[in-house]
Amino acid sequence: MSLQAISDFIYHQNNFLIATHYNPDADTIGSALALYHALKLLGKNPVVLCKDKTPKDCQFLPSIGDFINLDTLKSLNISDHVLIIVDCNHINRVTRDENEQFLFNNMKKIVIDHHEIVNPYGDIAWIDPSVPSTSMMIYELIKTLNVEVNKDIAVCLYAGLCIDTGNFRHDNTNAQSLIVASELISKGVNPSKVYRYLFESWSIQKFRLFKETIQTLEEESGIAILTVTKQMLERNGCDDEDSGNFVDFPKKSVSIKVSVLLKEIDKDKYRVSIRSKEDINVAQIAMSYGGGGHKNAAGCTIEGKIDYIKKDLFRKIKNIL
Repeated sequence: MSLQAISDFIYHQNNFLIATHYNPDADTIGSALALYHALKLLGKNPVVLCKDKTPKDCQFLPSIGDFINLDTLKSLNISDHVLIIVDCNHINRVTRDENEQFLFNNMKKIVIDHHEIVNPYGDIAWIDPSVPSTSMMIYELIKTLNVEVNKDIAVCLYAGLCIDTGNFRHDNTNAQSLIVASELISKGVNPSKVYRYLFESWSIQKFRLFKETIQTLEEESGIAILTVTKQMLERNGCDDEDSGNFVDFPKKSVSIKVSVLLKEIDKDKYRVSIRSKEDINVAQIAMSYGGGGHKNAAGCTIEGKIDYIKKDLFRKIKNIL
């Protein structure tokens, strides 16, 4: 589906429900809010939806308080709304609950995402894994819609681009991402301020959790695995969100090629984040467990005893190194 076709479709609709993925980050939140602002400028009626709490590091984004959750959504009449899913490619990434997925059954669906996918979902799917962030795709869509990118839109887009490129340090940073970043800065974005919100706003509780998490590090053959348990979160006064970027730290060592973070979400059930350097494709590892992502950043959920999970991850990752 072409960008122009999506733009034309949006022009002929009035009501939109823009949905992020659960466990949201700044790319899905920033993309949703930027499109939300743009559609309002077009005179449309958009609503932004997030199943979970919006991230602490995104509270500076314009209109962050306008997000509704699924409980609120159930009280609204959305039968004539078009569902736009941003930064994920299936309804089960918006919510895993089939009873909640039922809310979207009769809606036209647009998917805008930059993650690798095998089977496209929705009536209209724009998937481009070559793009560093979904926020860059939303930027192109907004331009195609002939909406002027104002400061509020620019801040939202810059946050998404910044988080998914690691502040323009990751391998996915390319010339186009820097061109877009420059254009957004020209609209009034303060890069150092956005960086501080996204990367330098840890609470003391999160810092203490990080110290404990580092003590769990296990390393084999250039692979590092960290673990965060529910007990660790409770002991340090943290929630699941606080450990989100811990997976990036082992890669600071020249000897670590792949870093893994296991986050306990239930008894014998873990959310897994995987990061890699250079040309090591960890998306295939995540996909083997029913997850997905990018070459250098992927994730999945695994059920089982933690010792077995670690052993299996070490084995599978060693096979691709």
